[in-house]
Amino acid sequence: MYANPIELAPIIQLILTVMLLDEEDMMQFVYVNHFNKEGVLTQELKLKYKSIIE
Repeated sequence: MYANPIELAPIIQLILTVMLLDEEDMMQFVYVNHFNKEGVLTQELKLKYKSIIE
């Protein structure tokens, strides 16, 4: 998923939609910011994770 975010965008969006926000989770921070930079996050997901998006 990390290497092909555009191709796997629907799966990534589904996983991030059901995943609970944990501001202390470093991997969640890394993944959310990477997928945001790749343009995979929907506006809804950007709002959900706004506290950890750089």
